[in-house]
Amino acid sequence: MQPFKEIFYEEELQNYQRELGLIEYGNNADNMGEVSREENTVIRRAQHRSAFLQNFMYDNPKDNFLFVTPQQIVLFNHDEQLIEFYQLDGRFDHAIPARYADEPKWKGKAILQDRKTGAFFTLLSSPDGFQLAEIDLQTGTLKTVQPLHVQFYDKIVIYNRTAFVLGILSGLGPNGKKELFLRPLR
Repeated sequence: MQPFKEIFYEEELQNYQRELGLIEYGNNADNMGEVSREENTVIRRAQHRSAFLQNFMYDNPKDNFLFVTPQQIVLFNHDEQLIEFYQLDGRFDHAIPARYADEPKWKGKAILQDRKTGAFFTLLSSPDGFQLAEIDLQTGTLKTVQPLHVQFYDKIVIYNRTAFVLGILSGLGPNGKKELFLRPLR
């Protein structure tokens, strides 16, 4: 694989890197006192850059997830069932099997990063609603599964081990009132 710096403008990669660590909830986040309106604007720009990079790199960006952290680039490559790690200059470091993908309740199109701690989570389903589980980046397996108590959701963002979930509580059905729920994650 070509180094990322040859493929993508180095300045864009550095800008995206600087913008990590912030909640990406958008317009509602500033009302919760967690981040400022200016931070929200920065985050929305980072999301667009990330989406551009994924579209530029892969034929099926919805199945592969690319994250730039301050230390490395992490690719959740679901085509190959691998978690790949790259150095910031784009050189390949190592890969581990994405064993979490074998979980029967895995909802394959959601990898979420805690915007403060950097931990990665994936979404699982159950009869009682959606669940989140942290991905162990040493083994590729799932850590503790934690229920969100929502059956339907529009947006899930994780910041400082708290899930911000815009959705409808389990048991209310699709016609229930959509609300913002905060779910602490262990």
